[in-house]
Amino acid sequence: WCVTLWEDNYEKLSREIKEKIKNWVKLQLSFMGKIAAIKMFMLPKILFLFQCIPIKLKPGFIKDINKEWTNFLCDNGKPRIKLKVLYDKKERAGFGLPNLYLYYRAAVLMKIKDWIELNERNLILEGFDITIHWHRYLGNRKIDELKDFKKHYMRRAWIEEWAKIKKAWYYKTPRWIIPTEKVVRNLKEDKNILRYGDILNKEGDLKTEEELKEEGWEINWWERLQIKSRYKSDKLGGFVESNYQM
Repeated sequence: WCVTLWEDNYEKLSREIKEKIKNWVKLQLSFMGKIAAIKMFMLPKILFLFQCIPIKLKPGFIKDINKEWTNFLCDNGKPRIKLKVLYDKKERAGFGLPNLYLYYRAAVLMKIKDWIELNERNLILEGFDITIHWHRYLGNRKIDELKDFKKHYMRRAWIEEWAKIKKAWYYKTPRWIIPTEKVVRNLKEDKNILRYGDILNKEGDLKTEEELKEEGWEINWWERLQIKSRYKSDKLGGFVESNYQM
């Protein structure tokens, strides 16, 4: 964790929430009124932090806030409603209490989306010290080996969340992955690099050099060697059928 970022933002917000709840206890609010107050006055501040500074959360951060909320809802008594029911939608007999983990995960997913699409505006600062192409990290199956990537306090949260997403949803290699390994210099230029969707046919086999030339792609012998090496390992798990499926 980046100590300064954590203390000046997340810890400070946690203290503010506790102080605000102490003041709210004096008010005569209904159960649903308390949930509405949490949504209107606390959730936007938490969500703002998640979106602007999506760093790895310390263990217990969300748990502590949930504890403060449930104590507030139950007037500091023993919780009589499970968190799962509090989180659930009103249409399903729930109460619609914000699930902070889902909000945090959504904020990190937006950063991963920029990562996948190579959004220069949002990646220029976070990628100042990486040594290979952004997509090389996305396609790496051994997250523990990416020590240089995980040194950055934001990228660490992204790569760990991406590992969970891959394990749950991506049983096959996505076709938007860039299979060549390249030192990053200009993200605008990198957007024109070959992706698996450009070099694979419908059956998941590599296109020939003649087919690629007909489509306007020019690759050198070194890139061709990288593609074949990467393709050999990725082919074992298969490829997603759609070129644009995320």
